Amino acid sequence: MNIVKPQSCQLDKLLYSIPETATLLSCSKSTIYSLMRSGVLPAVHSTSSARISSSAIVRYVEFLEIQSRIQAQEINEALR
Repeated sequence: MNIVKPQSCQLDKLLYSIPETATLLSCSKSTIYSLMRSGVLPAVHSTSSARISSSAIVRYVEFLEIQSRIQAQEINEALR
């Protein structure tokens, strides 16, 4: 199986708040907290508030893209 690494993008800042991360990923703050608790989206605590690094956001999106490709490939193979 050939997995093509997605092109990385540049985000404007190094660290994002939970609401900013939710906006970037088009999901709810509850989803971000859930991803943090599960360890899928690691957080740093630079202040009293949790922050998500831009590299963690990019890695998470790359993970979703790879997961989506694998699922599509499995569906295609099942339909053959």
